[in-house]
Amino acid sequence: MENDDDKKQISEASAARSFMFLTASRAFRSVAIGFSTLALPLYMAALGYSAVVIGISFLAMTITTVFLLIFYGIMGDRQGYKKVLMLVDILLSVSGAILAVGRSLPLIVFAAAIGGFGGQGGGGLRGGFGPGSTALVGRLFQDSNERVRRIGRLTFVGGIFSIAGTAMLGLHGLLMPEFGNVNSFRVLYAISSVISMFSLMCLLFITEPKHTKLGSILSKESGKFVTKVSVSNFVSGFGIGMAIPLLPLWFELAYGFTPTMISLVYTASSAVSATASLQAHRFSKFGSQVVVAAVSRAINGVLLIMMVLPFGSIYSSILYVIRGLSAGIGAPNRSAVTIGGVGTEEMGAATSLTAVANRVALGSSSIGGYLLEIMEDLPLEIGGALQLLGGLLFYILLERRE
Repeated sequence: MENDDDKKQISEASAARSFMFLTASRAFRSVAIGFSTLALPLYMAALGYSAVVIGISFLAMTITTVFLLIFYGIMGDRQGYKKVLMLVDILLSVSGAILAVGRSLPLIVFAAAIGGFGGQGGGGLRGGFGPGSTALVGRLFQDSNERVRRIGRLTFVGGIFSIAGTAMLGLHGLLMPEFGNVNSFRVLYAISSVISMFSLMCLLFITEPKHTKLGSILSKESGKFVTKVSVSNFVSGFGIGMAIPLLPLWFELAYGFTPTMISLVYTASSAVSATASLQAHRFSKFGSQVVVAAVSRAINGVLLIMMVLPFGSIYSSILYVIRGLSAGIGAPNRSAVTIGGVGTEEMGAATSLTAVANRVALGSSSIGGYLLEIMEDLPLEIGGALQLLGGLLFYILLERRE
């Protein structure tokens, strides 16, 4: 859907320059968010909190994050996506600073919520979503395939640099002799806070096309489209929420993995996912963007279920890395489908509202924590089945429109 505001574009050179700085910002952000989201359940466990408490805490984080996402989307459409990205980085830096000094549960939940940890996914895509970034790409570039290519590049950079985030978790073992278990996490969160400020500085050099204030958040037609995407996101997100936020803890319980071993698995997943996202636009020859996105989501669910089969830790780790490959292919295509179904002045609201549906569903982490204590494989089995269903719904609801 296009409108007259599409004409309010900047030059190709300026768009390319802005994308370069957006990519640099994504790199720094992915280091910080990559470590923060992966370390959080392990940090809370080190503080003595049970899996149930950690799961409930993720629910509280998710609820707060939902309201922030709605605000970010509306603000971005009216004030500019660059301003939203800057605000997000400021809050991420503050979050890291709080986690570096605080240990009370309310303070941890508050810090993680404003930092955007609540409902972050896995599969090498930590840092792959930044409120306003997908919409900004949509504003800078009009061609649908070019959007997939650019979003793929952002996801690639996010995945590659989140490897540094997972490597930071690996440093935990090296710091322990000097600082101890809990304080090692605190040192690393302080470092992540500083890294977030570098992301913020990169955003200062972005030039954004002029915005026009809207009378409503979404048009009627766009609202229907966003609802369809949100239904699939909710079902898939409910499944992801049951399994992914606590997956590091599952590796620890099921196989006795240390933080360093978990870091290695997530590093491999990030590398594979990043490489796949860079080539995501090439999969259009196998079907529409909707088909590619739907099949990827369904495969993610199947692999999650297969991870619990009794073939050992190497088997489960390899399947998680393969899941990262599928996620890397699907994410850029899903993002392009979302921004391609609405007007250019509605992209912020559309991406945020569809993300809200996903984040609300990710509150199922509280259920995942409960199931993890009953039978450690249940969250992955049920979560995988729901993500498979989410992929089917994405195809059924959107392929006809495509």
